[in-house]
Amino acid sequence: MFLFFCKKFSVGREFFLSPTLNIIQPENPSIEELKAWREKSGLALKRFFNTSGKIYKDMGLSKKLADMSEEDQYKLLATDGMLVKRPILLVGDEKILVGPDVKKFLLGE
Repeated sequence: MFLFFCKKFSVGREFFLSPTLNIIQPENPSIEELKAWREKSGLALKRFFNTSGKIYKDMGLSKKLADMSEEDQYKLLATDGMLVKRPILLVGDEKILVGPDVKKFLLGE
């Protein structure tokens, strides 16, 4: 398993981590990683944006994303980790969970 999260999340990570989680990456994801995660997850690209974050709101992205190409959205996500919805959990090669779905999965809900 692979867990991607921000520093704020890492404060309480011991509660969420199981012994099978072995890689923790607090850095920004690359465009290639984002594309692979989206493809495997089957989620809309918008689900990877931190829509409640300050930067998202300050940039007015709720109104701009619809007019942006997917490639521009990927580039934007890769430039600032605060735009990326966290945490993101990769379970093997088959399953990717984003945001609150991670907590539900790790708690067995």
